[in-house]
Amino acid sequence: MKNKLKIIVLIITCSFFQGSCQQKNNTTMKMYEWTPTNTAPENYPVYIYKSYFTGADGSLIKTPDKRTIYYGWENIGSVYISGEDIKSLPQKLSSSWFSLSEKKYYKIEIDLPIQKIDSLFDKGYVNPRTYNKETFNTISYGIAPGGFIVIWLVGTSNRIEVYSGQGQVVEIDFKEMIPTTSLNQQDFTEMILKEQVEDSVLQEIKAGNIPYQRWHEYRKKYNWKIALTHQEDFKPEQARVNMLNGEQDVQFFTKNIKRLLDNWAVPSSTRIQWRDKDDNLIAAKILFEEKETIKAFETLFTGVNQNITLTAQIGRFNDTIKMILSNNENEIELIKAKIKIYSKTD
Repeated sequence: MKNKLKIIVLIITCSFFQGSCQQKNNTTMKMYEWTPTNTAPENYPVYIYKSYFTGADGSLIKTPDKRTIYYGWENIGSVYISGEDIKSLPQKLSSSWFSLSEKKYYKIEIDLPIQKIDSLFDKGYVNPRTYNKETFNTISYGIAPGGFIVIWLVGTSNRIEVYSGQGQVVEIDFKEMIPTTSLNQQDFTEMILKEQVEDSVLQEIKAGNIPYQRWHEYRKKYNWKIALTHQEDFKPEQARVNMLNGEQDVQFFTKNIKRLLDNWAVPSSTRIQWRDKDDNLIAAKILFEEKETIKAFETLFTGVNQNITLTAQIGRFNDTIKMILSNNENEIELIKAKIKIYSKTD
């Protein structure tokens, strides 16, 4: 009996110290200077009721709330500056909100991959302007219709998804959420939607046509890269890629610097940079048409291990560019892409 008692005491003691050690490891993680933000897709605004991160040290880090957000899936969003500049990285997100397009309330409490976040902050990235190592300075989360949430780490030139979660529909009293307004829920919703939503999208919302799967589909990734060609001698330098899933990455051509992400989602825009035969520094911004680009990727990507290349074919006098998406057998020109060429970097 005494031996059994000793074993039980030993198990309890070990469990206690294991928990203590785990807590200690979290609280001794390196701290960083970063800002919490949030956003929502354009035309699908949400009102943030309450929201905060819980740091690895147990601290509460308030994120922007008591406001309507609609800044766009690929944008940083609203900013809330409070507390210490240097703080613990988050291990949990708690948030509740009102989705105006759906007229539904949501709540989410999710544990974040703190070790992954810490590793990415520690690794950092190379600034494509200065070529110096930097690290992320913002942690942002986006809220899509249906209660879908994505969390990104954001820096000067990189934006990486680290987690996603699904909120649950809950009941929240509208007057409790916004006690300062004289409007009821219906009038408030109609006012915000009329102010912030395009007429064509608003008609779709009223008809109950909300594209819930769109932001899930944006996250589909492909094994693809960017290439630059020129009719004259030139030196390609870099391409900064913005993707529909909200991520950003940089592909370097002249330096031995690896991009942070192995696979990329479909691009929404890119900024390419090169030096011509006379060593003039040239840059171009390309905005892709979403439907055309998604269809092209889906058409050409036919195998798991297949590579796709998006080639910017630069004209002899640096005044024209064709964007060609290709695999080993076929190619598609993205004719709807909008291209602007600069004589110097901006």
